[in-house]
Amino acid sequence: MSGLVHPWIHKIPAHWYLERIVALSDLKIDLSSLIADPEPSDNDKDIRDFLEDISIEVEKNYAVARSGRIVTNSGIWICTTLPTEHVRLASGQTLPQIGNTEVVWMCQRKTKGSAEEILQDEFNAYYLRRTLKGSVNYSEPDEYAEYSAQRLRGQTNQSSIRSMLALLAEMINDREHWITKQIESSTELDWTKNEKNWAWFQTLLSKIRLNLSSSENQ
Repeated sequence: MSGLVHPWIHKIPAHWYLERIVALSDLKIDLSSLIADPEPSDNDKDIRDFLEDISIEVEKNYAVARSGRIVTNSGIWICTTLPTEHVRLASGQTLPQIGNTEVVWMCQRKTKGSAEEILQDEFNAYYLRRTLKGSVNYSEPDEYAEYSAQRLRGQTNQSSIRSMLALLAEMINDREHWITKQIESSTELDWTKNEKNWAWFQTLLSKIRLNLSSSENQ
């Protein structure tokens, strides 16, 4: 089940899955009628159960959830389809509906204070072992770097971008950098001892830095 979601998280936000599942689940039709070439065993109940399983998988691993779910992350939750709607909830409280409508909520990411914290947060969210699913072996890091740079740019100002560029340069040139070691621990991936992984990681950092540098000069 997780294989359907995690490999695409780097470019398709987790809330995207839930929004579409909620929309499908709201349809008052037999969902098997939407399948182009259905198997004889396909039926509405099994499809709805399958969508529910995917939703639970997403909610278990990412800070997004549907109305009626109990939150495990305290903070401000924002409706993904109506960003002006937000609620502050403590862990254990329940996400509301808007009117009589089930919606998707996303926990607002805490503002990070330093380039080190912002970068670690990025890797902890998008470069876990389960998220990459072996991409180091068959995918170039260019696309990952592009999306990472977009997210990092949204969390930094001009001053912190300069700090981020300096940090990335340090990490590219220092295989034993302490941030890299922390990232290895949190992502459960060996980025430095395995030569192939190190080459991928080093290229990723270089491409992220190039993207951030280009945006700074615009």
